[in-house]
Amino acid sequence: PAASHVRPRAASLSPAASHVRPRAASLSPAASHVRPHHGHLTLGPVIGTVTAVTARILIEVPFSGPVTMVVSSAFDQHPCTVRMSAGIPAVFKFSNLQPEAKYTVQVSGIDHVHSSFKTFPVYDDHEIRDDLGDKPDEFNPEHPTYLISQIGRRVALEYQRQLHEDIDLSHPVAVGHLARENHIIHPMGEYLILICDCRGAKVFSNHQRLDRTETRPFLTSRQMMDIKESLAPGGLASQCRMMIYATQVPMIFMGRKMTEKISKKLDDFEGMWSYKQHEVEQVEMLDLLYEWTTQKPGRGIVLNGGDVHLGGLAELYKNGKFWARQMTTGPISNVHLKGVALWGTNAIRQVGRKMPRGWAYKSKPFVGARNFGVVRTFDTSAGWPQCYLSLVHNTCKGGKKRIVERFWNGVEGKGREVWPVWQPPVKTVKY
Repeated sequence: PAASHVRPRAASLSPAASHVRPRAASLSPAASHVRPHHGHLTLGPVIGTVTAVTARILIEVPFSGPVTMVVSSAFDQHPCTVRMSAGIPAVFKFSNLQPEAKYTVQVSGIDHVHSSFKTFPVYDDHEIRDDLGDKPDEFNPEHPTYLISQIGRRVALEYQRQLHEDIDLSHPVAVGHLARENHIIHPMGEYLILICDCRGAKVFSNHQRLDRTETRPFLTSRQMMDIKESLAPGGLASQCRMMIYATQVPMIFMGRKMTEKISKKLDDFEGMWSYKQHEVEQVEMLDLLYEWTTQKPGRGIVLNGGDVHLGGLAELYKNGKFWARQMTTGPISNVHLKGVALWGTNAIRQVGRKMPRGWAYKSKPFVGARNFGVVRTFDTSAGWPQCYLSLVHNTCKGGKKRIVERFWNGVEGKGREVWPVWQPPVKTVKY
């Protein structure tokens, strides 16, 4: 959701297997073993949830008929055949895989298998319509927008949610009853991927919003309780030591009062965590994440967000003490803030940085450029997992275009690999 790319520790995985969690079966495409027959893949293979012994892989083809996918390792092979319909994605499910084995993916009868990484996609408003969930139209069955939003959600279920769980899509367009909120809680060895859904939940899962009885209209109580149970002692994340947390919009961007003032001119700010009553849930989520990091020594967390057409890095403080960093990323191809809009945003970015319950933040100047984020994970000398954050963005000075990787400070960037290495030479700089 934040255009960030997670790079596991080099000790755990080779670069070719970087899309799979430590101690999990490793999956990668193998185009050289594919027999041409029917044509090509419209999409995929897209690798979804992978555990030590299971995997889910999604593809789409432009023809109807049975398609066989085989995952192979040095130890075994696992075929799976699915009868597919043209233009409709389908998931191939594999079980009884060998832990820590590297698997290649082969699709019978397809002449191209594209490279693929383990993915955790979650839609935001622009995947369906601008400001999704911030206007009453999505809740009015008589309004055309209601139908558009329901169709958009079905597409998201077909192409995204199926990567993580089975969805019954045999029903008509209205599929509100088929799936819960769109958040993802996925342990990967010592790492935890937690993607909080602050967009779809308030539209499709907040059934009580219209009569104002839902106590958490931004996230919904059901999503919050699900996350609480997973982060509690003995929960799904009890063995994890580093959390990579993401949500569609940044947890921290501007203070509540400034957000409300700007929202009168730019209604996009109505979807921010710090907008009016949303701040209650913002602080509740921050307290929940803070509690998880303090349950055991050595736990860490990085936060990620997107949507605001800017790149940035921020520090979060609890009761005056540093707690965690947040990276804001995007856009990759859309327009970005520049000129007076960028200057003004940077001028007011610290206004209202003190928040309720002892929370505060400090932001680096925002970068007005197309960008994406990189999370580098590694072990400290004490054996604890740690992360470095950086923004990769384009820049143009003196008429020369180049790609820059911008670290939080010079220490983190010093001696680090320069990544990515496409196009002109990449320059590593201090933020």
